[in-house]
Amino acid sequence: MYTNLSFAIKKDGSLWGWGYNRFGQLCTGNSEPVLFPVKISDNVKDYCPFYATLYFVKQDNTLWGSGFNISSFSNDQPELTPPVLLQENIDHIQTIDDTVFSFGTDGSLSICGYHDVVRINDGFDSPYEIDRRKILDNVAWIDGERGDIFAMTNDGKLMNFSVVTVYDGKVQPTKPVEIPLPLT
Repeated sequence: MYTNLSFAIKKDGSLWGWGYNRFGQLCTGNSEPVLFPVKISDNVKDYCPFYATLYFVKQDNTLWGSGFNISSFSNDQPELTPPVLLQENIDHIQTIDDTVFSFGTDGSLSICGYHDVVRINDGFDSPYEIDRRKILDNVAWIDGERGDIFAMTNDGKLMNFSVVTVYDGKVQPTKPVEIPLPLT
């Protein structure tokens, strides 16, 4: 998502990256551009660049992050360089628009990230964070855009939820509702 970076996982599971590196996502210890691929980590099975942060899942199902922490996975670490362990028991991750979703090895779906259209005139040019929280269990896949997210559960239920603003200025998911199938 607008990272000006490129990433690749080699057959041996090593994650490599190159490019703009403005927020230190490439784990080089600085924010200097990198013209040639640099090794970021070993034993990686999934990755997701998300603006100023790189998220990746290792073969041991741990979620790691590097770069600037614009998503609230690691509230005590405003910058994530070098890679920081964020969560365990994660199978894979996905972004939809400006929100990061993590899929647990138990089939759970959690949300963390921000929605860039939510701005409160508080004198700061930064979005509000979403607290990491579980949304659903037994999730097979998700898809959607800007506040209209669909999830299919492993037992064939189609669910829908949104990412919305609440009165305290934070954004969070609405309660998922089931959409009866078949659609007519």
